[in-house]
Amino acid sequence: MPEENGHDKPRVTRALLKELAKEVPGGQSQLVPLATKNDPFLSGTEGQRAQGEWFAKLWEEFDYPEGKHVRDIHYDIATKLSYTYYKHDGTPYLHNKASYGYMVAASKAARHLGLVSDKLKDMRSDPLLEYAQMRAWEEDREPDFDLEELSFTDWDMPEISISSPANFDVDDGIARGEVSGYEYHPSDQPVHLEVWVEKTKAQAPLQGVCRYHDANLQWGDGFFGIEVCRGLVNRAHKLEKPVRVLYLCDYDPAGIQMPISMARQVEYILSEAEENSLDIKIEVLAVTTDQMVDMNLPRPPFEVEQGEGHKWQRTRNENFEKQLGEGGTELNAIDDANLASLVNRRLRAYRDEELRHAVAAAEEEAQEALDEAIEEAVGEFTGELRGLTAHQREVVARYEERVAELNRQMTEELEPTKVRSEEIRAEIETRLQNLGPNLPGYPESEGAEGEDEDFYLFDSAREYVEQMGYYRRRQGKGGEWEAIADAIRGNLE
Repeated sequence: MPEENGHDKPRVTRALLKELAKEVPGGQSQLVPLATKNDPFLSGTEGQRAQGEWFAKLWEEFDYPEGKHVRDIHYDIATKLSYTYYKHDGTPYLHNKASYGYMVAASKAARHLGLVSDKLKDMRSDPLLEYAQMRAWEEDREPDFDLEELSFTDWDMPEISISSPANFDVDDGIARGEVSGYEYHPSDQPVHLEVWVEKTKAQAPLQGVCRYHDANLQWGDGFFGIEVCRGLVNRAHKLEKPVRVLYLCDYDPAGIQMPISMARQVEYILSEAEENSLDIKIEVLAVTTDQMVDMNLPRPPFEVEQGEGHKWQRTRNENFEKQLGEGGTELNAIDDANLASLVNRRLRAYRDEELRHAVAAAEEEAQEALDEAIEEAVGEFTGELRGLTAHQREVVARYEERVAELNRQMTEELEPTKVRSEEIRAEIETRLQNLGPNLPGYPESEGAEGEDEDFYLFDSAREYVEQMGYYRRRQGKGGEWEAIADAIRGNLE
């Protein structure tokens, strides 16, 4: 089970960010890495909470099935009801663009507040492909052993029928045992791994690599919604071990923001839950600036259609090129084989390849210890039992021709042997029931961390100001952030 971070991070709230915004030029937009309307840390106003609660009540009232689309709900409420439905503020819900915009905003508020996280799905993202094999952290982790049922059937005294002599040979196996609790499972690996891809790319090779390494694979279609991120946090809670996410996306204005958006959602969920013990780290594996150089990837200029409606896109492209250079590169520029190889190498860095062999070696050592303990429990009687075996054979041979009349005499003569063998049997049973072989403990993985701390875009252990620095450096605004950080750092300690 992972150790806790060892300190409590101060919780960053919308109210605190609003107060800090008074101290920096540019206001709240300088304190968050996403657009102010999209950043979850700026959600939760009284109006948004009222809208979110209205949407959650609406969902429950009409008992919508999981995955129901927001546009379908709009048509239900605006056109299919025999009466007028009302918004949270008492105004009528109508079949127009304004009411639909209200519905979208209300559903977004409900999602961010976690009011419908188990009902509303992110329809842009495919279901998670769960290749990481999971078991309870404590399951089968305590080495133990089981003894087979003790067998003394061959110890019965001979009768003058004449039956075969009793077999007192302890070397033939009075008791056998087998150790348990040494079954290797992929979940024994030290880190839970997931690969998140903004588009369906290199589908078969990536599924093969993730299946081989027991890593989950999450396909998407652009930005991931907060429901998908909440699923990641829930898995981290259940697993109770470090979680590492490899993010694959384009290197363009949208691609630069996608992993930040995903990381920001995770950061918000952890902050709202005041959860500081989870160890979640997110890295951008591709496309990176180094890969564009090393793989000689193309970086064509951006193309934007003319017209007023595309002004925002031109502005976004200009800001990107001002900070990070001209043109961008799509994930598709890396061919399927190279992308799968890149993911394979990175996943392998987190895996303890020797753990399976260590578990097998520990099982072999444990079995030897149990066998030795059983031998020690019964071995001291070997010589005496052999003498008893020889004695009974002599007696049986002497009475073979006088079975009828000597049956009573033979039974009487064997009585001491029978009594002593039963005493030995009782002693052996007692010793075997109290066995305590010194079994080795279950091997723990030494783990394998791929890079130093600066390599990760997101680390759940970082303070707010430090984490913002990593977002800003990816956006090409690292220098601007340092001045802001100095202005507000004291208020966050």
